[in-house]
Amino acid sequence: VEFLHSDLDQVNDDPAVCIKYFEIIEGDWLAILTLSDGRIYRSSCDEFSVDNFTFEQVGAVEGGLSAADWSPDFNILVLVTGLNRRILLSRDFEPIEEGPVQVENFGSEEMISIGWGRKETQFHGTLGKSAAIAVAQVKMERVEGDDGEARISWRVDGNYFAISTLDSGAGRRIRVYDRTGHLLSTSEPIEGLENTLAWRPNGSIIASTQFLKAQKKRHVVFIHRNGLR
Repeated sequence: VEFLHSDLDQVNDDPAVCIKYFEIIEGDWLAILTLSDGRIYRSSCDEFSVDNFTFEQVGAVEGGLSAADWSPDFNILVLVTGLNRRILLSRDFEPIEEGPVQVENFGSEEMISIGWGRKETQFHGTLGKSAAIAVAQVKMERVEGDDGEARISWRVDGNYFAISTLDSGAGRRIRVYDRTGHLLSTSEPIEGLENTLAWRPNGSIIASTQFLKAQKKRHVVFIHRNGLR
């Protein structure tokens, strides 16, 4: 496929962040290309002209793009900028919601994390109770080899999505949102959390990986939608 739009011939060494190709109505297709420098391009064609795409620039994001992903129904585009801002756009590139990714508040579902079944609420006998109540200090630091870029993963029904980012370079956190961009929860501190991210197609489980440098071990970790491991 030859990119005919002249602007695409002027792209620097920054890589493309995301490209999606989907059918808008029967026989008519749309391709969306997002570049790490922040530019967004669109091209439409029918099924008989796929060798002749003409891309037009539809917008640009200040600070460049760290990640981009479409909802499964292709109605919402989630962007994470190089300035750690979250932007939600409609298919017509109209703004839906915008705000910082890294925030202090946990999210609206914090109240449901009552802790049943966790070590702090279990019976450990007289000697073990104080040790169980003590909260372990988790070492939060960037994992060697982490590219520092954000990751986005949608649940297959399109009702929720998760974003994994480095929080001020001190380790990764995963934040869960509904499709309007409302923050629901933030993952608890997890040492060595890596930049992998995948939402189980059905359900509330989010998967990532953890690398423990001292033990030279890598684990697959699962996180509930309410942020608990």
